[in-house]
Amino acid sequence: MTRQNRGRNLALQDRLAFANQTVLVERLTKMLSPLSSDLHFLPQTQFMVDSSGAKFQLDYIGLADDLDDELSFSMRIPEVRVPFLSGPDDYNISFSELFRVNTTTLPEDVVRMVCDGYLVDYCCLGFSFPKPCRHMTHALRFFPA
Repeated sequence: MTRQNRGRNLALQDRLAFANQTVLVERLTKMLSPLSSDLHFLPQTQFMVDSSGAKFQLDYIGLADDLDDELSFSMRIPEVRVPFLSGPDDYNISFSELFRVNTTTLPEDVVRMVCDGYLVDYCCLGFSFPKPCRHMTHALRFFPA
């Protein structure tokens, strides 16, 4: 959602829509559809293989959620601090509030759609399945450690 709007000055109406959870869930559902061509929503494991499917030789995979710690470790620079910058704040709506789906209020069918689309990431990258998808843990046996 953010890439298609990058560099665009959003009107107040757009900014309100991009902070509206109903609008965001509808867009998310559309983008997760098998008919979507939005490459932004490919599973992360798709970026770990080349065009023929051969694995890249990776020795470390970090999480952006812990960026400071990941950068400190991977760059061997203690106490790295990267400020969070997420665009301008105006119209009384913080830019960081835009395009953010509240995952705690997602309908279970949408959560299951996310799990289906990212099954290989859940399995291969060690993420825990959300409650509506716990039945999918049986799929772990199809992915070698």
